[in-house]
Amino acid sequence: MENSIFLAKFIGLVLLFIGVAILVNREWYRQLITNFFDDRGLLYLSGMLALVTGVAIVLVHNVWTPDWRILITLLGWIAIMRGVMRLTFPALSMRSAKKFSTTTTPTTFGGVGVLVLGVILTAMGYLN
Repeated sequence: MENSIFLAKFIGLVLLFIGVAILVNREWYRQLITNFFDDRGLLYLSGMLALVTGVAIVLVHNVWTPDWRILITLLGWIAIMRGVMRLTFPALSMRSAKKFSTTTTPTTFGGVGVLVLGVILTAMGYLN
């Protein structure tokens, strides 16, 4: 439970700040995503970072209980999958990002989703 609380606080606060930043600057982040996925080096680096982050989370927190802690485990596995996809199928990642970056609507939904996850994890980390 100690790892769960630490990771909830850490990941929760990071997601909270990122979610607010995305919602405040939606157009800027939409353009960032478009430009980001045009750069092969950044795509590779982001894939490596996602993979390393996901593996680290799963190694210390592979908890499959039917409560809030499963969110941390799922985020770790999602990071692993995103990293593997970016490293193994970079062209697919580039096409997908371009499809979603045509309007700010996906950016808005993404920002809200990240913010909600951040609020939930931060609350669980500090209230437990």
